[in-house]
Amino acid sequence: MSALQQTLPRLAPSSSPDAITVEHLWKAFHDDRRRATVVAISDVSITVPRGQFVCICGPSGCGKSTLIRILAGLEEETIGNIGIEQRQDASDRPPAMVFQEASLFPWLTVEENVIFPLKLQGVPIEECRQRARELLSLMQLQDFAQAFPYQLSGGMKQRASVARALIDRESNILLMDEPFGALDEQTRMELQQELLRVWERTGKTVVFITHSVEEALTLGDRVIVMSARPGEIAADIAVPFARPRDVLELRRLPEFGQMTFEIWKLLARYKADEERPAVDRTAIEPQPLPAKASPVSTETLETLARPPRSRKIIAWLGKFSPLTVLLLWEIVVKSGMADDRFFPAPSSILSIFWEELVHGPLLADTYATLARVLIGLLIGGVPAIALGLVLGLWSTAREIIAPIFTALYPVPKIATFPLLLMVFGLGEAPKYAVIAIVVFFLVFFNTLSGVRYAPKIYVDVAHNLGLSQFKLFRFVAFPAALPSIFTGVKLAIGTAFVVIAAVEFVGAKTGLGYAIWSSWQIFAVEKMYVNIIAISLSGYLSILLLDRLERLVMPWSGN
Repeated sequence: MSALQQTLPRLAPSSSPDAITVEHLWKAFHDDRRRATVVAISDVSITVPRGQFVCICGPSGCGKSTLIRILAGLEEETIGNIGIEQRQDASDRPPAMVFQEASLFPWLTVEENVIFPLKLQGVPIEECRQRARELLSLMQLQDFAQAFPYQLSGGMKQRASVARALIDRESNILLMDEPFGALDEQTRMELQQELLRVWERTGKTVVFITHSVEEALTLGDRVIVMSARPGEIAADIAVPFARPRDVLELRRLPEFGQMTFEIWKLLARYKADEERPAVDRTAIEPQPLPAKASPVSTETLETLARPPRSRKIIAWLGKFSPLTVLLLWEIVVKSGMADDRFFPAPSSILSIFWEELVHGPLLADTYATLARVLIGLLIGGVPAIALGLVLGLWSTAREIIAPIFTALYPVPKIATFPLLLMVFGLGEAPKYAVIAIVVFFLVFFNTLSGVRYAPKIYVDVAHNLGLSQFKLFRFVAFPAALPSIFTGVKLAIGTAFVVIAAVEFVGAKTGLGYAIWSSWQIFAVEKMYVNIIAISLSGYLSILLLDRLERLVMPWSGN
């Protein structure tokens, strides 16, 4: 259960006829990157009686989806009170929700997706399957129970998503965030009719978000119209059409067309004017709107929307958490719980560290190790990224070439070092080569996966725009694979430090690995720890630098 759900006031089923109450709700988002606060919802109050079908429509960006995400416990309100009717099983799980994006788990079959909520609750598998069969039959998906989501059309995926949301009979509320928005008109009308039939059978309370006025009037008992951002309630309109409804016949009614026109006219006014217009009552009869609360200042919203200071403190503490380990180590050694011959206190190591840094070879050894890692990273990483991009997009080449690297990958990379010494001699070249080999495989496989499993729609858009292969690599495949590339580089750096230390044990006269080996030969334990800590710090700072570079290169990631 989320922190928000823990604080929501709960309404017992018998205490109120309202399943959902929203009182003076404000929602603001703070963007640290732009140092700006955006108010998405402004002083919204709504009540939804039990069993009612309420549709909310409004222009893009008016806060419709934000409102329903708050009801689902996926966002926290900035100011205001939310009341959600208690589930029949008295649990704290949030209401069931159907999302606007395809939300089926691709690794589960249709039936497994539908029964997934019940499996989490420990419902016996036979009961799960029986209830799934009933819903899949109702949604006309009984022949696709064992199919995977990629084998379904868009409309079938949404049918399955609705079935998953409905299978939990203990949930009295169903939240739907533009579930039919991406479908063609014919499929959309078919699903509207099926949804009405299911709703009439279940009697659930439904909050349905849509951009379509026609859809809102077809489905809803009420249509709540929201203004442009910051979203406010522009009108709350009772839908007069009798139930049960036929979605096709409904559109023949003159009253349906007139109400559609009047609501669109209302939306157009709100979109065009900053002033709040009076509502034309010739065809629509808005219900009285709740009284507004006292205005909330911009400064108050900015303060509440910003992440708490504790999050920044925790982030900084996380960066210095290795110091906590050193402190505990110091306490354990000083208390006599560890043998200081093998585990010297960090304070004594620190004094040796400073001595080696100022007067000893520590700085030179660190530079030598870092240079080898960096040069090997460039030699191995650049071709790995290029080849990963090519094979990720070119399936024929991937089927022929990728198995070669798959067969070579299990070979211990350190085992190639003697051969590299024979080929390149005793200089720096074999050290660069072994690091390049380590880096290549990790970066290559991560890049390949990043391209292969990026959404196919990106490549389709690129082809539709007529991009050349080079521009496809540069503007689509490379950005799509960047998260995986950075993951591969981080893994490669960590492994590279391990391998270079082992290589420097036997094949170098400089470097931190050589210094560790030399210290071991004369049993200088503190110096061994100094060089081990130097490797740890070098790798740690390298990862921090990569994290910073990742945020600069991928500002769209939101990290």
